[in-house]
Amino acid sequence: MADETQMVKLKIDHKFAAYAFMIVIFCSIFSLLVIGALVKSSGADLKDFWESSVASIIRYAMFFAVFFIVCRQLRFRGREIPRAVDLNTKISWWNLGLVIFAAWLVLVSFMLLGQGVVDIMVYLGYKPQSGTAPDNIPQYIMAIFTLCLLPAVIEELLFRGFILKGFLPAGKTAAVIASALLFTLFHLNPEQTVYQFLLGVILALVALKTGNILYCMILHFLNNFIVVTTYTFFGDPMINLTWNPLSVCVCIGLALLGAAMILGVCRILKQHGDRAEVPKTVKFFTFDNIGFFVSVALGTCIWMLALLG
Repeated sequence: MADETQMVKLKIDHKFAAYAFMIVIFCSIFSLLVIGALVKSSGADLKDFWESSVASIIRYAMFFAVFFIVCRQLRFRGREIPRAVDLNTKISWWNLGLVIFAAWLVLVSFMLLGQGVVDIMVYLGYKPQSGTAPDNIPQYIMAIFTLCLLPAVIEELLFRGFILKGFLPAGKTAAVIASALLFTLFHLNPEQTVYQFLLGVILALVALKTGNILYCMILHFLNNFIVVTTYTFFGDPMINLTWNPLSVCVCIGLALLGAAMILGVCRILKQHGDRAEVPKTVKFFTFDNIGFFVSVALGTCIWMLALLG
């Protein structure tokens, strides 16, 4: 009976994960329309740091509200609600130290690779998206909230919680790749595609190894925090970068060495207690995952629009 109940819960988690990103896509479109209408009616300028920050808060609030309402409606109808990967509060100092090290290692290993991809795109005619960087302490504090804390909490609950866990019945590899791909498309920023995908894979591995999504939130927060702090107080570290055979070799070497070290860090992370392995009961290329493939198609279309400007 217990096994049957577990299989029902896994099926519910999987079905929700397959369609969760469709909700995100429609939320994104709706939030863009709402924010666009507010900007037009109020005469606001999203190039202004404060107004851009308010738009970001509205966007994340909308995501949280929609998922809260969906789960609440499922509960009112007497159904099991989808559950995020184990959200316990037990923290290991060993794991915490490794996660802090990994956050730094990810940036050192892949930042140069990401910049190389951007420079190739620019060479081919892509126009980089202009961001609004903080230039004083109040803006820096707001940036920590909107660019570090909100993404770390909301995005991890969605991508490493519901989506990663829901796709585990299709296999760990499929779950990691699916959650990382959707995580990349969610940002709709072509110049961050390679870096965001690699970060998504690493966050998924941390979640699977520890069974504790809090580590993913910490790693995600630190990753964004280091970037925001660097750009605020030291400027763009890649602004004087010139490409030559040596810098290309350094870029590739850092990426390969960093990937090997990060995988090593993930292997020595401690698990929080014994957790039962999720049986592989779902084929990835099946009608059950139609929501996932529709989501990828929609996300790719919007990503292409962003790429073409």
